[in-house]
Amino acid sequence: MEKIKILVAEDEVTSQKIYERGLDDEVFDCHFVANGTDAIHAYLEEQPELIVLDMRMPGMTGYAVLKEIRKTHEDQNVAVVMATAVSDKDDVVACVQLGIQGYIVKPIKIGEIGAKVLECYQKTNPEKAAAGLKSLEEKRKKHFEEKMAKARASAASSPTETNKE
Repeated sequence: MEKIKILVAEDEVTSQKIYERGLDDEVFDCHFVANGTDAIHAYLEEQPELIVLDMRMPGMTGYAVLKEIRKTHEDQNVAVVMATAVSDKDDVVACVQLGIQGYIVKPIKIGEIGAKVLECYQKTNPEKAAAGLKSLEEKRKKHFEEKMAKARASAASSPTETNKE
């Protein structure tokens, strides 16, 4: 599978770690920035297929980045997912009007972030998103099977009571 080039603009270190761990490196080619100004520079340099923008960042907000991408650079093709801990309806409406593919309300679990981002990405690239979702599911299934095999092996090798004479 060809990796999906993704730009994540997030100023909080904890949230960055969640994205780093949750966006599988077999599916995503990730680039991280910590503010809106760097997001614009990375967008222009990296030309990602997908951008996750924190709504509230110091300096240039995620909304301002989205607006610059859509209006100044006239790019309607890059998929954009907004992320914020505050789900203000007016913010969502303003972002939808600028053409976002989805919205994530934080906090989000590490195990859910990849699938959530891919679900949003399906709106612009359904085939690639489906391949990514399939890859994540196969990896999850393999991990589960390995855990079950390990548990069975552990149970089989644990000492059992023997008759003591």
